[in-house]
Order: sequence, then C-alpha cells, then structure tokens
Amino acid sequence: MFAYQAKIDAGHSIWIEGQLRLPRRGRFSHHGIRIASSFPFGLVQWTASWRLEADILALPRLGALRDAMSLIPVEQETLSAGAQRVQEAEEFHTLKTWRPGMSQRQLHWKTSARRGKLMVRETQGVRRPRLRLELIGPTPKEGDRSPRFLFEQSICLTATLADFFLRRNYQVEVVAQNVRHPFYLDVGRGRTGLFQVLSRLAEVDLKTGDAGNSTKEAAFTPPPLRDVFCIQVNLGRGNLRQARLQSLDITHPGTRRWFHADRRFSTGLQFTGRSA
Repeated sequence: MFAYQAKIDAGHSIWIEGQLRLPRRGRFSHHGIRIASSFPFGLVQWTASWRLEADILALPRLGALRDAMSLIPVEQETLSAGAQRVQEAEEFHTLKTWRPGMSQRQLHWKTSARRGKLMVRETQGVRRPRLRLELIGPTPKEGDRSPRFLFEQSICLTATLADFFLRRNYQVEVVAQNVRHPFYLDVGRGRTGLFQVLSRLAEVDLKTGDAGNSTKEAAFTPPPLRDVFCIQVNLGRGNLRQARLQSLDITHPGTRRWFHADRRFSTGLQFTGRSA
C-alpha cells in the first residue's frame, strides 16, 4: 500500500479557483477554503483547510418584476414640450421651418427636399417623476413575528426596483429607515449608481432596539418629500396607493404574485476585495 502526496517545489506556485458561495449578504472579514484529493488511485484521501483574511461584500440578489411600470400612476407621467426636458424616449410632434441659429441635428431631409426649404422635427417627451424607493424595516415587536426571510425579500425587492428604474433613466433616491445602518442616497440616473445602492443595502440589518444602536442611527430622518413619487417596501403595513405614494407589503399576496425573488439571496452579484 502506498500513495502519492502533492508537493510544490520552492519558488513555484499553483492556482486553484473555486466558486465563492457565501451564506448570506453582508460583509465578511475572512473566508475558509478546504481542498480534498484522493490522487492518484482513490485509495487515500487527504484534506487541507485554510482561513484567509479578506474583505468580502456580498450584494443582495436581484429578482424579477412583472409590469413594474404599473406602480406609477399615469397622471404622474406627463408630456412636456422641448427635447431638452426629455429624460428618455422622444416622440415626434410637428415640423417647423429651420431658422439660423437652430441646431441641424433634427433636420427632416425628405420634407426639406420636397418643400425646397429646411424643415426641423419638433419632438415631445415624457417628463417622468422623481422616484424615492423607501425600505422600512419592521419594529422589534413585528420583527419577532416576521421571519428574517421576509426582511431579506424586502431588501431584494428594493434592490430590484432600483435596478429597474435606473435602467430606464429615472431620477432615483433610495432610503432605508427603521433598520440598523439607515441611509439616504440621491443616486441620480443611469446604472452607474446601482453598485452604490447594492453596497449600502448589503449591510442593512434588522433593528433590535437594544442599546447597541448609535444615537446617529436612532435620530436618522431622510429629507422631506418634494415633488417625489415614493414607493415604500415594508412588512405588514398594508398594500395601498395614495396620490404620491405606493406601499408594497412583502407579505401581501398581490406583491408576491407581482415580484419573484430567488431564495438564494446572497449568491448573486458579489464584490470581492483584499484587505490592505
């Protein structure tokens, strides 16, 4: 009976890459690695384990939405004249004669050739409301009744809504209230701010109500709503729509049918980095 033992000569290295799987979202200060082998004949198996110091941030997993645009009432999106005020798509409105000093980017060449003078397309666009996504954590009493899984779903839904509306060039704000590590972010437009939202949501946790919470967290108050349409994500607070507010209860059957979340919340997008 004999077996081979792996050996690396001095001055040499070998690269072993495996799938990084984390049990939950959040920040991790170390990661364990275990290697097992029965080379070459499978008669003897050897194992080796290492604990690596690292700075790993697991981001919330993004889910899937059905007809998310129905969250915003039609009256909140109005047509506005002038292409400079358009946030995304433009719609043709009318033709007018070009005058010196006007841009030639919107010239309609076929009509200009037919009429013998330069004609410019005038467009209209949809002026979209500024959005605030508000994650409201449960109170300590509600937190005892509600499993942590529902809280993780509400974080997943908030992250998915941020991704959905940032992709469509909405002006987005994100707020987390009644949680540990509350925050307010004015993300702006475009997906460039999505990582900032996900990284802050990754470190949000249930508020325990003990003395460990800082005074700064207890006194956190987001800026007041001003010309903003708000979408709230909460646990057990109803499923209502008001004039400038949409409330989504993660436990409501309507919300569950409209939003689909994978149960593996922390195995999606991840950012990893090494500590200095």
